[in-house]
Amino acid sequence: MKDTLNKPSIQLLLLIIIVSSIIFFRYQAIFENISTDKTIEIYRDGIKTVLNATYHAKYSESYTWFGGMNYPYEEHIMAATELPGLAILFKFLHPYFPWITDYAFGITHLFLLSSILLGCVFLFLIFRELGVPFHFNVLFSIAVTFLAPQNLRLFAHLGLAPLFVLPSVLYFLLKYEKTKHWKYSAYLGLATFTGAYMHFYFFAIIAIFVSLYFFVMLLERPINTSFFKRLWGLGSHYFLGIGIPLLFFFYWMILSDTVTDRSPNPWGFFIYNSNFSNLFSSPLLPLFEWIDKRWFEKVTVDFEGWSYIGLVADFFLLFVLIKWAGSLFKKNVFHFIPVEHRAYLIRLLFAGSIMGYLSCSQPFIMEGWEHLLQYTGPYKQFRSTGRFAWAFYFSINIIAFTGFYYLIKQIKNKGLMAALFSLIIGVSLYEAYTFHTNGFIYRDYDLRYAPELEPGNEFTTVTAIDFSKFQAIVPSPIFLVGSNNFERPGSAYIIQQALVLSNQTGLPVTGAMLTRSSLQQSINQMQLVTEPYRVPAILRDYKNEKPLLLLVSNTEDPAFDAEFGHLQEGANLLHQNERWRLYELPLDSFQKKIAWRKTAIENEMQSDSLTLLEGILSNQPTINFIYENFDERTGNNCYLGSGCYQGTVGRLNTIFEGHLPNAVTTMDYTMQVWVNALPDRFSQIIFQVKEKLDNGHINLLGQTNPSWGAKAFDDKGWVLMEIPFRISGAESIVSVVFYAEEDSDDRVMCVDELLIKPMGTDLYRKGNGMIWKNNRWWETE
Repeated sequence: MKDTLNKPSIQLLLLIIIVSSIIFFRYQAIFENISTDKTIEIYRDGIKTVLNATYHAKYSESYTWFGGMNYPYEEHIMAATELPGLAILFKFLHPYFPWITDYAFGITHLFLLSSILLGCVFLFLIFRELGVPFHFNVLFSIAVTFLAPQNLRLFAHLGLAPLFVLPSVLYFLLKYEKTKHWKYSAYLGLATFTGAYMHFYFFAIIAIFVSLYFFVMLLERPINTSFFKRLWGLGSHYFLGIGIPLLFFFYWMILSDTVTDRSPNPWGFFIYNSNFSNLFSSPLLPLFEWIDKRWFEKVTVDFEGWSYIGLVADFFLLFVLIKWAGSLFKKNVFHFIPVEHRAYLIRLLFAGSIMGYLSCSQPFIMEGWEHLLQYTGPYKQFRSTGRFAWAFYFSINIIAFTGFYYLIKQIKNKGLMAALFSLIIGVSLYEAYTFHTNGFIYRDYDLRYAPELEPGNEFTTVTAIDFSKFQAIVPSPIFLVGSNNFERPGSAYIIQQALVLSNQTGLPVTGAMLTRSSLQQSINQMQLVTEPYRVPAILRDYKNEKPLLLLVSNTEDPAFDAEFGHLQEGANLLHQNERWRLYELPLDSFQKKIAWRKTAIENEMQSDSLTLLEGILSNQPTINFIYENFDERTGNNCYLGSGCYQGTVGRLNTIFEGHLPNAVTTMDYTMQVWVNALPDRFSQIIFQVKEKLDNGHINLLGQTNPSWGAKAFDDKGWVLMEIPFRISGAESIVSVVFYAEEDSDDRVMCVDELLIKPMGTDLYRKGNGMIWKNNRWWETE
C-alpha cells in the first residue's frame, strides 16, 4: 500500500479527488444548476462574459471581430468580452453543436471551477519538484489555491478568475530551470497564449514576470560561457516563451486595428492598485480587522488591490529578512534549502517582489513622480496594476511553504516539529476558510436567473413584436464603458436587460462595455442619446434604414427619464411590463425632433412677454444672467463667433470671475459652456464653479467634466457642458475655472460661449441666419 501511495500518478489522482470534493461542496449549487441559465453574477461583467460569448458564436461574422455592442462599429474579440478564448471556442463549435450556447452559463461555470482544480494541480507539481513530500504537498497546495486573491473574481471579471494561469507559468519556469530544454520554453509560450485568451491582462503579468525572471538569469556571472553566448541562449528560450506570443498579438490585435483614436492614457493607474498594507494584511479576515480597530487606521484600496499573501508568507519573509540581516547579509538568503532549488526560488523572490512593488503603482504614485508614467510606453495602458500582485502572491507562497518545510525538517525534536507543521498548515487552512466565508466571495444564493433568462419569461415570448424589422437596440439609460473619455456606467438593470434582449433576438446594442474603445465612436454614441440638437452623425454609419428598438428600463432612478426621456418622443410603444418598455424608434424621428424644437423656439420668440436686454430676449424683466462669447479673443477652431477662450489644461484657467446680476440665494442656477473635448482625455478636464464670500471664504458650488456634464453634442467634438449650482451670498464673487489633474499637461483646450443663468430664465437671440435659445443655436432656412 505504501509503495502504491508513493507513485506520482496515484498521488496526483488523490489530490484531484480531494480538491474536486472540496470544490463540489463549496460550489454545490453551481453543479446542481449546471444545465440552467442561472449565473453567478447577473449584472455587468459577470453576465456580459457569457452573453457576449454566445452572441459572438451565434451572430458575429468573423472569429476576430465582435459586433454585439457599440453598433454599428465592431470591436476586436479580445477587447469585447472576458474569456475571449471561450467565445472563440463557442463560435468554432456552434455550427456543429448548435445547442452548445444553450448551456453557455453551465459550461463557463464548470470551466472556472475546473481552473481552480488545475491551478491546485500545478502548485502540487511545483512543490513536488521542490522536494516537498506528498502529505505536506497536498495541504500546502490546497491552502495556497483557496487563499489566492483570484477567488474573488468568480463574482466579477470572470476572465481573470482562471486560477491555473500563473501556477502553470511558474511550473514551466521550474522545469526549464532544471533541464534548459526547448520543450519547456515552448510550454511556457503555450501558457502565455492560454493566459492571454483568458484575459489579456494575463499576458502583461506573464510577460513582465518572465522578463524579470530571465533578467536575473542573465545577470548571473557566466561560468565557462561568454556573456553573448549566454545572452543568445537565454534570448532564444525567451523568444519561444514570450516573443512569439508578443509578435502574434501585435499583428492580430494592433496591426489589424483600424481605429486610431484609442486613449493612450487610460484612467485608473493611480486608483486600481494595491498597497503594502493590503499585500501583507487583509481587510477580509478577522485578525486584521481586529488589529485595524485597535492599533492602526485602516488603509483601504480598491477591490483590484486585494492581494493578501497570507500569514505564513508574512512570517516567512520576516524570518528570512531577520536571519539574513543577522548574518550581515553574507549568507545565501535560502542557505537552509537544498542547493538545487535555490536558484529558482531566488529568481521567484526577485521577480515576484518587483511585481508586488509594481502592483502598488510604484514608483509613479509617489508625489512628484506621476508625470514619469508618460514615458513608460505600453506599460501605462495597464491601468489595473493591483492585478500584478497575483504573481507576487504565488511566488512568495511557493517560497514560504517550501522554505518552512526545509526549516522545520531540520528540527530534531519530533514533537516540536509536528507542532510547527500543524501550526503553519492550520493557520493557512483557517485563513483560506475564513476568506471563503467572509461574504465577498461567491455564495450559493448569488446563483440566480436574470429575470428575462428564466424559462417562459424571455423577451421573445412577446410574439406581437417582429424583432427582425429592427437593426439595433438603444438602451435607456445608455451605458458606455471603455473609451476612458465619454463614459456612462448605465445601471445593473439596463445592462442586464439589453444584453439578454440582444442575445435572444440577434440585435446588436448601441451601448458598450469594451476596452480602450474609440473616442470618436463614443462621442457618436453619446450624440445619439443626448438631447436633440444636431442630426446624430452615427446615423450615416448605420447599415440600413431599419428603425431602432428602444429599450427603456423601468427599474431606474427617475433622473434617467429626465435625461433620456426625449428618446421616446416620436417613438411608438410596442410593449411594456413592470420592468421595461420597448419602442420602435424610426431613424427620421431624430430630424423631426430637431425640427419640432426649432419651430417651438420660433413661436416662443414671437411672444410679447419677452424683454430685450443687451441684445438678448429674456422671459424675465431684468438682467439676471451672464453671457460671454469670447469674441474679443482670438482663436482657432472656435465654436461660435470669431473668438474663444484657449487655456493650457495643466494650469488653473479662470474663464469668468465676477458678481451675478440681481443674484438671488434661493434660486437654482446653471453654468453652461461649450467645450472642444475631442482631444484624448479632454473629456475628463475638471470644471468648477466657486464663490468667494465677503469674509474671504471660498465655496465650491459645483464640479464636473465634459463627460459627466454633457447635455448636447455638436460636430467636431464640441460638447455643451452644464453645472447646476446655488449661491450662498447675493454679493459673492462667482468664478468658473478649469484644469487637468496632471499639471504637466501643456495641451491647449478651447472653450466658448459661456452662459450663467437661473434655471427658470429662458434667453433667445435671432440673426445671422440662426436662432438661439439658452446657448443652443440652429440655422434658419
